[in-house]
Amino acid sequence: MKTRLILFTIVVGLFALGLLLGPGAGARAQEAAPALEGEGQSIRLVIQPGESLAKFAPIYGVSGSAMLAANPAILNPDIVYPGQTLIIPVIKTRTPSLATPFYYIAQSGDNIVTIARQFEMDPGTVKYANGMVSDTVIAGRAYLIPAGPHYFTVRRGDTLDLIALRYGVSTASLLNANPNVPDPVTLLIGQRIFIPIQYDAQPRPFSDLPPPEPTLPPTATGTATSVPAEPVPTSTPRPTATSIAAANNFITTVVQLNESLLTHTQRYGVSGSAILAVNPKLQINPDLIYPGDVLTIPVVISFTPSRSTPFFYVVQSGDTALTIANRFEMTSDTLITANPRASFAAGTTILVPAGPHIYFVQANDTLASIAAKYLVTESFLVKYNPALVNGVVFTGQRIFIPVRYDAAPVPFN
Repeated sequence: MKTRLILFTIVVGLFALGLLLGPGAGARAQEAAPALEGEGQSIRLVIQPGESLAKFAPIYGVSGSAMLAANPAILNPDIVYPGQTLIIPVIKTRTPSLATPFYYIAQSGDNIVTIARQFEMDPGTVKYANGMVSDTVIAGRAYLIPAGPHYFTVRRGDTLDLIALRYGVSTASLLNANPNVPDPVTLLIGQRIFIPIQYDAQPRPFSDLPPPEPTLPPTATGTATSVPAEPVPTSTPRPTATSIAAANNFITTVVQLNESLLTHTQRYGVSGSAILAVNPKLQINPDLIYPGDVLTIPVVISFTPSRSTPFFYVVQSGDTALTIANRFEMTSDTLITANPRASFAAGTTILVPAGPHIYFVQANDTLASIAAKYLVTESFLVKYNPALVNGVVFTGQRIFIPVRYDAAPVPFN
């Protein structure tokens, strides 16, 4: 009976993964799915030098109190030692979940970017969770997919309520985590919604809730009319997304498919009103923006790295999107999204967006010193990092710094 139960669990896991990967992926997943030692049991790990409980809480989505309850030998949560075995009260599984960690068996042709995007998160997050130094993944090896955070890309018909339902969170929590979203119904196709980590959550299978069919209000006869076709853009996309030669030394950019005004406010850290002020055409209707349109962004072109404003960077030999993103304290997905069509080949000029940033706590850092690096207040950091307790930070901890709009440059130092 036990053998049948294990086989059933494996089959269900593969079926869920096959749905996620799409048609024809089931056979591929079954070809390289070795048994995961200890599957169905609590996750156990050995603490390495420099690690603390604060590192494991966000990776596994487990609160400190839950970890202490599972490890009664730890009398002081601030004192753990290298070589110590830690029990993480989460079941080890290969079944993909939107709320809890799981293991993924790498397939031939996978890389860190494809794996991360498959599970709606940043490649740097997956790399960090697995203690990876190299960007290379090995087919057949199990990689931990952490509890989050996730990034959801809005599709046609999506609302914040539907997205909240998918992840099993409240709409209010998504609004709080996405200050750039003014209300639950104002979403644009291609917009990225940040899904914070849920602590001590139950597993939530990957699903693709169908968006509602959009309809217009009833007509005078009481029947709903059909949705009109999308306007056809009158111009075509330019070969490059960003130009660094503009009047008044301002950045100009060419709108790409599925981009909106909101896309550019977040990318460049500029308020919508500031962009409208220098783009009179958009003042008529800021929602009418099409691929191929040229926008002026009221940010002075700069190659000086800044923590609060966008700047340009020339890719060096040996650079990758991951190494550049790590250097400028952001996720690689943020960097890649800000550079549609960019190859990241040596000599290419790319845009490093205004944020959001991810700061890894260093030895001797304090919350006050981190706030000073970004010219923000400690309360600002606490607001967007609920895992911070009493202002205490730990080496290796990840601190989320949201985009600030119309800010002055804060140089890296």
